Amino acid sequence: METWAKEWEAAMAVIEKMGSKIPDFEKDKKEIEALFERGEYVMHHSEFYNKTYRRYYRIIHKSVFDRWKGVYF
Repeated sequence: METWAKEWEAAMAVIEKMGSKIPDFEKDKKEIEALFERGEYVMHHSEFYNKTYRRYYRIIHKSVFDRWKGVYF
């Protein structure tokens, strides 16, 4: 839990420094911080993410690509 909290702080510093315009950022940030306060750390993706994420896009290792080539694509 401590490791994740440190990673979260580092990620927030980068996002805030970039001035990112992430939809519902402040709302999501408060929800995540509330999870930490309760000793929890699992959360599902936001509605925006689920609506806009393109599931066909993946980065895979070349060995996996070679193994799947001709089978799945």
